[in-house]
Amino acid sequence: MRADLALAQGQYAGALTTYNTLLTNETYGRVMRIRVGNALLGMRQFAEAEAQFRAYLDSGDRTAFASARLGLANALYGQGDYSRA
Repeated sequence: MRADLALAQGQYAGALTTYNTLLTNETYGRVMRIRVGNALLGMRQFAEAEAQFRAYLDSGDRTAFASARLGLANALYGQGDYSRA
């Protein structure tokens, strides 16, 4: 997926735009919140990234549970909330 390549190359805004369009996609939608969160982490938008990771974790889906927990920890750390990270 091009958005994954953009994310890997540090083009976070471009990746975020594509990921946001896929949030409602039946095939990719379940894990898109994690990818959106990762793009937001790259843009240093930690509170917004936290919201995306929490939304995934609250959904009950466990396909990418470990990635979501790692992303959440990074978002909390980025906000200076070291005890919860």
